Formats: sequence, structure tokens, C-alpha cells
Amino acid sequence: MSLRVRIAFASMIATLIVVTILSLTLLSLYERSERSALNTTLEAANIEFQRGGRGNTSILTQRYFNPNIQKNIIRRDLALKIRIVENGKISFATYDFPDIPPTENTGSSLVSNNEENWLILTRRSRFDDFFLQIAVSTSGINSQIKDLQQLILLLGSFAVIGAGVAGWCIGSVAMRPLFNLRREAEQVTETVDLSVRIPTSQGTKEIDQLANSLNTMLERIEDGANETQLALETSRDFASNIVHELRTPLTSLKMNLDILQNNQDIPFDEKKQILDELQLEHQQLVNLLEGLRLLTRGNLATADLFQIVNLTELVEEVVARYTNSSWPTVPQLEFSDELPQVNIWPEGMKILIDNLLRNALLHAKPPPQEHLEVIITITHDENSWTLQIQDNGEGIAQEDHQRIFKRFERGKTDAHLGAGLGLALVTQQVDIHAGTINIQDAIEHGTLITIKFPLQMTEI
Repeated sequence: MSLRVRIAFASMIATLIVVTILSLTLLSLYERSERSALNTTLEAANIEFQRGGRGNTSILTQRYFNPNIQKNIIRRDLALKIRIVENGKISFATYDFPDIPPTENTGSSLVSNNEENWLILTRRSRFDDFFLQIAVSTSGINSQIKDLQQLILLLGSFAVIGAGVAGWCIGSVAMRPLFNLRREAEQVTETVDLSVRIPTSQGTKEIDQLANSLNTMLERIEDGANETQLALETSRDFASNIVHELRTPLTSLKMNLDILQNNQDIPFDEKKQILDELQLEHQQLVNLLEGLRLLTRGNLATADLFQIVNLTELVEEVVARYTNSSWPTVPQLEFSDELPQVNIWPEGMKILIDNLLRNALLHAKPPPQEHLEVIITITHDENSWTLQIQDNGEGIAQEDHQRIFKRFERGKTDAHLGAGLGLALVTQQVDIHAGTINIQDAIEHGTLITIKFPLQMTEI
């Protein structure tokens, strides 16, 4: 059932209820008014009869009921019926007075006789010991009430039908903005562009609110579709990178394992060399898989991962990993002053700092090695904070400054075994945190990497 039909039915039902209540009230008031008028007439007739009869039944009957006199009759059009009761017996009655037992109980009463209703008024004479009863039929009132009921029924039917038609028309006009909204929504469903939105100026506040709610739902659908698409692209990239990067180390592993299997009597030194190569290739595979895992994790980062953290504690936690003797030097921390609380993805920021430190400690080559220095400097102003990592190594060739930030790219002077993903992870985290990165040669020698971040992140 359409909404217009429901509005029409609701209008008809409401009108029917109102008409019914008004009709019952009107009929009740009309019947009460007519009966009150009859009672007033009977009281007036009683006073006139008793005054004219002077309290004597003979005079009363001769004066008012002698067909030869016929004067001073009160309301002859009402066909009043008279009966006189004396000592519990009927002493006089008009021929058509209702056939009911005589009574001396004064007052008015409604009785039924021969399927006809009568209103009877009984009053005691003020001059003699008799009771005067005046009766009138209420069939006239009943007939008028019946006619009035039929008229109300006819008018009420027209009113209900008119209310239904009016409700249909008003519903059509009121629902016009809703029809427009439905048409706009159908156009949205027919397009593959999830960025299309429904206009929010339909003309009525409620419809505009509904349009806003639909647009909010479309935004969530679009975000979900984009996240799904991103996840699919990330999965494809991950699979493609795995196939591309694992082919060479796996081939090398298989070749070395075949050599060991097919040459059982090779010298110990050659066998040790092959095992060392196998261990390095294994480490390369581990580094590659870990790098790909972190890249995939970064591709799926969302705003709910961001937290307000203490930047000083986070940086110190990362630097503490390089305090053991297995590293050529311990990075030095330089803070301008107390660092502010920042809104960042803690795991992502740790990945960024860790890869920058690892890259400096592994690939910087100062002469001699024991003089290697790696310095971390953090400064901030009202709107941003800056991370700088400087080493005194041999530096990075100018032509490699942009290339080394791509996936699976290594510097030309890089002799270390790596997956080529470290600085790609750095670039990814810079983008996630809406930062900028710059690489340049240090003042004396070495490399200086500067990254600038906003203090407050609004969205990824």
C-alpha cells in the first residue's frame, strides 16, 4: 500500500471518527432538547387545565372536553391526551389515552403502549383530591431524530469520501519532494561512480535530512569499497612482489643445496662457504618478507590507529635497540627542549625511525669505521615537528637521492645484503603522517635526512 493511499485512508478514518462523535453529540442534544420542550408544554397544559377547571373535575371535563364548547385548548397540534384519577380509579379519560394502570405518583415518565412511546405528566390537583394525567406521543420526536440520522449519515458519507479525496491530493503534493528524492536515488544506483551524491535541497526539512542520511550511508559505502579495492590492490602487489623478489634468492638457495647434495666429498672450506651463502640468502628472504609485511600493514592503515603519544619516550624506545655492541655505534639524541605530545600511529613511526637508523648504521662508511656517528635531532614549533638523522658516512650519490626511496631499490655503493624496502617503508610512513622528506649531503660529509610532520593529524 502506497503512502498516498495510507494518507487518504487516515484522513477518511479521522473524518469518520469526528463525524461520528459530532453526530452522536448532536442527536443526543437534539433529543434532550425536544423532550425538555415536551415537558415544558405538558407543565403549561397542566397549569391551564387546572386553572380553567377551578379544581372541579366536572367543570374541567365540560369546559375542555365538551365537543360543543371546544375553546382554550392548549396545543391542539400536539394531540394531548387527558386522564383524571380519583381515589385510585379512572374518573375520566379521552378515548385514546394510553392503556396503562392508573397511578398517583406525580412527575413525568416515559412508557410504551402498543409499540408506541408516550410521555406522561402526572400532577395532583390544588383544589380537590384528584390527579390529572396529560400524555403526548413521542413518535414525532422519534421520526424527526430518524430523519436527522439519515441526513447526518448522508452528509457524513460525503464528508468521509471528500476527506479521502483531499487526503490523496494533499498526500500527492506533500510527497512530491519524496518522489524527487527517489528519482535522485535511482540515478545514483544506476551509476558505478560511488562519489555521486543526492542533492540536499529538496525543499522540505525532513526530506533534506533524509537525503543527508542517504549521503552519509553512500559515503560509508564508498569508503568501504575504497578500502576493499585498496586491500585487493595491496594483495595483488604483495603477490607480485613476492613472486618477483623471491625468484632470485630461491633459485640461489636451490643451486647451493643441489651442490651440497650432489657433491658429498667437497672440501670443508668450500662447504663452509656454501653454508654461509645459504645463511645470508635465508636472512635476505626473512628481511624481504618482513619488509613486505610492514608495507602491507602500512597500506591498510586507518585513522583509528592514531594516538596521542609522548614523542620523547617513543624515540628513546627505538634508539635503545641499538645500544648493544653488535652495532658499530650508538645513535646520539639531541632534543631542542621538551617535546610535545603528538598525534601519530606509534607502530608506523617506530618503523620509520628504525629503518632510518638501520640504514645509517649499516650503509654509512666513514674512514675509519670506528668513527661513525649517527645523530638524531628533533625540534618543533607551533604547527609542526621535525626529525633529522645525520651520519658522517660517505654519503649518497646525487642521482640516487630519489631512486632509493622506491621499492626494491638500493644505492649503487650498497654492499650490504638488503631487500631494498627500508627507505620505501620510510616514504610510506611519511605519506601516512602527512609529512615531507628531504635528503641532502651533510655540511662536512655524510647524509642528512630531514622529515617534517604536522603536530595535529586530521585524517590519513
